[in-house]
Amino acid sequence: MSRIRLRRLALTLGLASALAAGLAQGASAGVVGIERVGALSASSSANKSVTVTCPTGKRVLSASADVNPGNGDVLIDDVRPNADLQSVTVNALEDESGTAANWTVSALAICAYPPPGLERVSATSPLNSQNKSVVATCPSGKRVLGMGADLNTFVGQVLLDDLRPDAGLTNVTVNALEDETGNSTNWNVTAYAVCAAPVQGLTRVSVNSPLDSTSNRVVRAACPGGKQLTGAGGDINTFNGQVVLDASFPELDASGSGFAAFEDDTGNPVNWSLTAYAICANSQQRVVLKDGPSTAPRRVVSPACATGQRVTGAAGELTGGFGRVLIAGWFMAPPPDPVVKVDAVPTIGPVDGQQSPWSFSAYALCSTPLAGLEAVQNVIGTPTSTVTVNCPTGKKLLGLAGGVELANGDVVPDGFTPASDLGGMTLTAVLNNEIMEADGFCATPPPGLQLVSATSPTTSEENGTNATAACPAGKHLTGAGARVNNGHNEVVIDDMRTNPALTSVTVAGFEDSDGYEGNWSVTAFGICVNY
Repeated sequence: MSRIRLRRLALTLGLASALAAGLAQGASAGVVGIERVGALSASSSANKSVTVTCPTGKRVLSASADVNPGNGDVLIDDVRPNADLQSVTVNALEDESGTAANWTVSALAICAYPPPGLERVSATSPLNSQNKSVVATCPSGKRVLGMGADLNTFVGQVLLDDLRPDAGLTNVTVNALEDETGNSTNWNVTAYAVCAAPVQGLTRVSVNSPLDSTSNRVVRAACPGGKQLTGAGGDINTFNGQVVLDASFPELDASGSGFAAFEDDTGNPVNWSLTAYAICANSQQRVVLKDGPSTAPRRVVSPACATGQRVTGAAGELTGGFGRVLIAGWFMAPPPDPVVKVDAVPTIGPVDGQQSPWSFSAYALCSTPLAGLEAVQNVIGTPTSTVTVNCPTGKKLLGLAGGVELANGDVVPDGFTPASDLGGMTLTAVLNNEIMEADGFCATPPPGLQLVSATSPTTSEENGTNATAACPAGKHLTGAGARVNNGHNEVVIDDMRTNPALTSVTVAGFEDSDGYEGNWSVTAFGICVNY
């Protein structure tokens, strides 16, 4: 029976235990931009190697591998996070009896924008022909995010048995043993721990399979409550060299991990089980949904957070608007579990709106649910130029949204401004009879909460100007804001754009379709928290 079919059978997994790493839980968003990436080898019956590289700007948090089809004849020899943490290399080889069947191996990596202090540490066992164990320990004050291992032999007679993070997430243990026929050459094994300064919500989850003599099995460990996977590992709970590691894998959406193994050709006479480990942490990411290019007169785009995560802020950017298209607003709908809804519409002017194709991207800033997170809203349907929303007592603003719900191109929302003490936010616009909505995302103040801002030079250029506000080192965005200064309903916010690493926000403004003679500027606001 193939491993794929086994996974679909949803085997009884046994008792799951989520062990807190002794760190602060739920205090800030943790690791930014977690994703699983993979590379697949060619299909053949030859030994092979494959390397996968993280996207630009991201680094490896953990290394994993997957042999397919698994049948107990192929050994995972190396699953190595490389020294610069930009890639993962996996080597796999057939055992001493070999196989005539074709097979592939995947190199899998959990990648993210590097949290503070990210580094790879390693430890190598003595060189001899005995079964062995080796422990890689994080430097003082750091914690394990992920792991890997290297077998320094290519004879097909040595098995990786355990890749185990300890309960306190201070070290990684790798066990390796010779198969039932032994190995006449000396060999050693290297354990890798990927370590960083403690991130918020860091937790080790473990799940045990039943203890029996089943010939093959897979076990999964799921991350709790909107957290995402930073590292995957497992234990083969037998020490006779007759159970072959087939896969240690992160789930596609990084919501948990899996661990799979097969008995070898001669079977295993004793009962055995598997333990899967998932290292999970609070996470934050920018979810992007793009619309266009098109000449459609109005568009609404709604990016959605991953299951279990919540919106902390909203942003977006226009392409090809150049002052002839305005973003009517970033709306939430509906509380208490909002989805961001971004609305854009051509402006009304001498050329009657934008005639060329334009597009826009809507951003939802999504996070593991933070302590006390709630959405608050103030909607006013009478003519006004200012709407304010205040956070409940004891809470502070993490992000903001809002806009003019019935804007038809002649009303310009020109301010999405957080209060200086982050006690709330204010939306400003010049109105006729439109409905204005101010939205705030408020929570118990997380560590390092800080408002940053930057203002562009004053200009009278119709081609626009921009300003970028950046978080201090060691912090990242949970929300963003923008304001046009002295625009007088003649300048539109073209972009309020967070970078993918969520360390800065850029705000761009353009004069509208009939221009503006006055001097004006834009201000970018960023709301930052500690990792």
